[in-house]
Amino acid sequence: MTCRISRELEIGKCAQFGAMIIAAILVAVAFGAVTTASAQETRAANPIDLAEIVRQSNDADRELREAEAALSAGPWGVAIEERLSRTIGEIDEQVRISNELFAAQPTLDAIREVEQRWLDIGSGLAAMQEELSAQADRDSANLDRLTELEASWTRIVEDGAQAGVPSAVLARAKAIAVRIDEVLARTRGARQRVLVLQGQVADQQSRVQDAVASARLLREAALGRLFARDSDAIWRVLSSGNVAEAESDVRSALVDEVSTLSEYGRQTGERFALHVGVVILFALGAAWARRRVRPWVTDKASLAPVAAVFDHPFAMAVVLSTPASGWIHPQAPRIFGAMLGAVALAATCVVLWNLVEASLRPLLLALGGLYVAGVAESILHTVPLASRTVVLVESVAAILFLVWFARRESTGEWTARGVAVAGGAFSTAIVSSALGYTTLSRFVVAGCLGSAAAAVILYALARILDGLVLFALRVSPLAMLRMTRNHRPALRRRMAIVVRFVLGLVWLLVTLELFAARETVESAVRGALTSTASIGEISISLGDVLLFAACIVAAVFVARFLLFALEEDVYPRAGLPRGVPFAISTIGRYAVLFFGFVFALSAMGVDLSKFALLAGAFGIGLGLGLQNVVANFASGLILLFERPVKVGDTVEVDKFAGDLRHIGLRASVIRTLEGSEVIVPNTDLVSEKVINWTLTDQQRRLSIDVGVAYGTEPERVLELLTDVALAHPKVLVDPPPQALFLGFGDSALNFQLRAWTGHFNGWQVVRSNLAVGVNAALRDARIEIPFPQRDLHLVSVSNVVTDPPALAAVPPRQDPSSN
Repeated sequence: MTCRISRELEIGKCAQFGAMIIAAILVAVAFGAVTTASAQETRAANPIDLAEIVRQSNDADRELREAEAALSAGPWGVAIEERLSRTIGEIDEQVRISNELFAAQPTLDAIREVEQRWLDIGSGLAAMQEELSAQADRDSANLDRLTELEASWTRIVEDGAQAGVPSAVLARAKAIAVRIDEVLARTRGARQRVLVLQGQVADQQSRVQDAVASARLLREAALGRLFARDSDAIWRVLSSGNVAEAESDVRSALVDEVSTLSEYGRQTGERFALHVGVVILFALGAAWARRRVRPWVTDKASLAPVAAVFDHPFAMAVVLSTPASGWIHPQAPRIFGAMLGAVALAATCVVLWNLVEASLRPLLLALGGLYVAGVAESILHTVPLASRTVVLVESVAAILFLVWFARRESTGEWTARGVAVAGGAFSTAIVSSALGYTTLSRFVVAGCLGSAAAAVILYALARILDGLVLFALRVSPLAMLRMTRNHRPALRRRMAIVVRFVLGLVWLLVTLELFAARETVESAVRGALTSTASIGEISISLGDVLLFAACIVAAVFVARFLLFALEEDVYPRAGLPRGVPFAISTIGRYAVLFFGFVFALSAMGVDLSKFALLAGAFGIGLGLGLQNVVANFASGLILLFERPVKVGDTVEVDKFAGDLRHIGLRASVIRTLEGSEVIVPNTDLVSEKVINWTLTDQQRRLSIDVGVAYGTEPERVLELLTDVALAHPKVLVDPPPQALFLGFGDSALNFQLRAWTGHFNGWQVVRSNLAVGVNAALRDARIEIPFPQRDLHLVSVSNVVTDPPALAAVPPRQDPSSN
């Protein structure tokens, strides 16, 4: 009974739960129906705006045209594929050459050449990858926009069909939707094509990276074998009877090099034409400059050593085109580069022949001959015996020449040191080559000759650039600048210092590269610059400190040059009021230094937001502790902007009077009339009473008091005084001088001469001259200048006076004009 009741209760609960579910479903269905009806009512109440559809169709048409123009399936994609195909062919050919070279234990020069070719190919692939990435980004952006357009116009077509818009408008909307789908499909295909090309380029980059790594490993191995004996002694090689075989190898090597040059010439004929065009252009410019320079040398013989570089225009053009050779011929064979170096060295000898001392000219000839021998060795590097013989012969020849050159009396100290170093290097090469260390001997000789040739060529380039600077400073537009005309020698000297410093760094890098030490030195320098020292959460490196110092020094130089240019060429032409140039210069200097400091902090990696907060807190503390300094700084800014006093004004502050020489951040400098310099806080010039004698002009009034004897006609005296003032050249006519009759004195008729002068700094001299002129005019007119007189009246007394009466003291005679 109980069980049956429990089952009935459970069935009842289940029935109630089912009823609740059914009710919820009915409510949801009813809500959906109501919502749908409401939406239909809304659509019916708000029909589609036909004008808006037309406007959106025009916008969509414009965006589709832009998307079609940006598709990568056009000529751009074809060009990339062609470039990639050519690059793959170059990589395959370079792989074959590298494998053959690496199997024959190549020299360091050959390994360096192969490595450089691989690096050049890698640079081309990196540029290609950047182009593909940019195109992929553009395609992705177009896809996003087209997807939005597709969704938008699909909704417009559906809504238009339900709203019953005109068939013409609906057909236009459908056409746009179809066109969007087509452009979207083409854009997806284009992006897919770009992604495939990116993958192919990445594969080739991987091949290039592997080749570069192999070349570097081989170079390190070759460096490790420098001090390893890799051949028999020279006497054993010569006695082995392999000379005839070596001769046939030499002929084969020559044929191979000639064929390599011919093939390179056929492939890059346009680069030869470009190089020749650059040389001809430079030569024509040098010839034109030579015609302009010759009259200058005639007028000023001191310019002859600098202008001598223009005597050989073609040789000068060859030297100037030498730095561009690597850009014009990026992947030239080693023999071609050696030949270009020989031509550049020959042109250098021509340029320097009249620029160096006669005692140094044999060095140029010897260096040229040894470099030609080095070119021959580079041609025969595949023939060990021939290459070894050439290295040995040129080393012996170099030693003989250095011995002869060192015994000359005209050898200087530095030249003698260079000769000693070169002698030691070539002696090492002779001994190592004779004993069988051929790799070491070739390494030493090639490094020494290459470094010496680079030094001579760069020195000639420095002399040529010095001549070009001289020429540029004497022709328009630089010759029109005042700073050029007034400071031409100083500008040329500073430019020469900069050029020699830069070319010195270039020579150092070239020398390190020749001796395979560039990467080692760069790694060591990089490690020293990036090593950090931590103090709490702050970490700083030597590189950061040097970069900060470099930025500050650069800001200082920029500020100084800016002020120099303003003072020399802007202010004299601008006609600014007095004091404005100083204010502009001071504010400009502070602005450049401030931004330079901020840039230096940013270059160090300092978070400027945190620095600003720290600087604000520090500024509050600084303002409380250094109120006077801050007040003086603010007063200095007021003086610069408001300009109540200016540099050069004659001012009186407190008990000091003199010329204002300088307005600084904290204080200003006044040079008194006695010659002392007074440091005055800026707040005194702003808050205290200041007399400025020259605020608006340089005029000053002069007053000379004079007395004449009674009985003199006042009109005549007034006329004489006025004539004396007008006759002085430094007395202004406007305002005119005035002579005044002041009144009747005890002993004289008192007059005063008032005159204005525009020479404020010389007003005392003008006043003295006027006083002398007044005295001379009165003397010539026989007008007496009396001295003070006093009458004494003696009264008789009846009593006998035992003591003489006291006489009133007569004051000494005074000259009234001294007042």
